[in-house]
Amino acid sequence: MTCLQHSPGTMLFLVWLLGCAPAVRTQSPPEKDPDPAEERDANQTRRTYDKHIRAACWLPNSDRIAVMLQDGSLEILDLAINNSKMFPVRKTEGRDPATNPITAFAASTDSIAMVNQRSGSIELRSLDADLQIAEFSGLPSPRISALQFSPEATKLIGAYADGTVVTWDLGSGRFAASSKLSSANVEAVSISRDASMVARITSFRFLSVLTTEDEAVVSRDLGISNVMNATFAGDGKSILLMRNNAAAVLLNSRSLKSIHEVAVKSVTAATFNAEGTFLVLGDAFGSIHIFSLTERRVMARWKAHTGKIVTLEFNRTGDRILSAGADKVLNTWRFNSATPESPAQGDPQK
Repeated sequence: MTCLQHSPGTMLFLVWLLGCAPAVRTQSPPEKDPDPAEERDANQTRRTYDKHIRAACWLPNSDRIAVMLQDGSLEILDLAINNSKMFPVRKTEGRDPATNPITAFAASTDSIAMVNQRSGSIELRSLDADLQIAEFSGLPSPRISALQFSPEATKLIGAYADGTVVTWDLGSGRFAASSKLSSANVEAVSISRDASMVARITSFRFLSVLTTEDEAVVSRDLGISNVMNATFAGDGKSILLMRNNAAAVLLNSRSLKSIHEVAVKSVTAATFNAEGTFLVLGDAFGSIHIFSLTERRVMARWKAHTGKIVTLEFNRTGDRILSAGADKVLNTWRFNSATPESPAQGDPQK
């Protein structure tokens, strides 16, 4: 066998040549584009629809979300907190808005109530299976502006645009009570979370609050204009008036006296946390504002949507905020009451 031998000079040349050779680079595979219908990070989950969102809410005592779209279709989403992901678990077919318009809905633990404005009926359907449980027809007026289940889901409260408030007993399916607040034109109606109170705002700037148990009514001339909507605090002790192009106003729901003016204009949706320490407001420009009710100031704000916000709601544990916008986007945001900061990516608005 002949061994090939190299001189020391040859060896040095080979070492130099290898050192000058370009390094071999391994090209990593291109990153996949995120699914435009679902984006997520540590603080936010996001889902985009091809239709406008009419309303959305957390289902009681769960991490599921009910979303009603413009065509009347209903989607139930499950939020897996561990991987910050929303995925649909059930969806009902859409309806023709011209012949079967759904104008309001409310959810309990196991059922959902939907209002058909054209037929003037309320349909009660099961959440576990797309089955009709009951239907209430022959209503006083088809224009139901708000619906709310009682906490034990034995009653359903409906507030009409003409000021009529009706209570149904879900066990018998019959009217339990009916009250007429006023014959004035009603601009907005709101029902408290426990369905014990109904607020009604007329075009003449009068605010009336009806207690559903004893039918006691408190009314007051607000003396302010541009009131578009109202929402109760979780304990029902206060009520927020949302005004177009003007600051929101917080009132005592019993005396209807002003508690505080909230320095956020054009509020289109709002929600209180269960402890009554924070108020979250969404405006007509897509921003969310965290307002401390103890310090009476805005603690954080961020751009959440490109259109006005139509829904805001805390979940049962108070660590997530649900928001839906006119931009066809549904979001959930992490919330920490100890450090109420903007959970959105990027720089929050100052």
